[in-house]
Amino acid sequence: MTQLTADPASRGGTTAGAQALDAQADLATPALFAFGSGLPVFIWLGAQAPNAGWMSVAFVLFAIGWGGFYVLTRELHSDALQLRRRVAVQLAAGLLWAAAIATVCAFSYGAGPYQTPLMLACAVAALVCVVFAAPWLPSLLIVAPAAMAAPLIGLAAGGGRAAAMAWAAVATAVGVVTNRVLHRQFVQAAARERMLDETLRRLSVTRPGPGWAMTGVVGAEAPANDRSVA
Repeated sequence: MTQLTADPASRGGTTAGAQALDAQADLATPALFAFGSGLPVFIWLGAQAPNAGWMSVAFVLFAIGWGGFYVLTRELHSDALQLRRRVAVQLAAGLLWAAAIATVCAFSYGAGPYQTPLMLACAVAALVCVVFAAPWLPSLLIVAPAAMAAPLIGLAAGGGRAAAMAWAAVATAVGVVTNRVLHRQFVQAAARERMLDETLRRLSVTRPGPGWAMTGVVGAEAPANDRSVA
């Protein structure tokens, strides 16, 4: 007997949440590059600051954060990673990035004339972190505020309160709009997969022998030599 069935492993389709986690994992490599590329800028600006002696401490903390982010993002590519652990890994990776940003912001606060350039660099890094967190809503709600907090406080404390609020509004808008657009796509993709799975299950038929053929109605069969007109 020949039978057409849907794959049980994919029954019901991939959920929107799982697709969001996959999208965030796909952003891990570009995020890792963006995270590491900020280090030369930090060193160049920090070396000229009056509190350059503290730069080594901030550099070590930043390097630890980058190394931890690298280890966590590498783990995301493991096929054996359970869902709960994957959620924890992706949240931890984002929070490590936010902690590294806060470290540079703390150093920037006493950097004298280089405070503003360093704070702006932190603001850019936080915006990239928001984009990394955007595909998955829990990450956006947890990681994005953590990444934005230190640059927002630093810019406001430096006298640019209006600029800080404008930057926060733009960063929030970027994160929310990106999340909503992607979420809509994920929901539609999950619905298409469920429809395909349901269609395959409805088309699952059993053919007793070569003398039988399917009629136009799904699941109905008639002898192949039946010449009657419905």
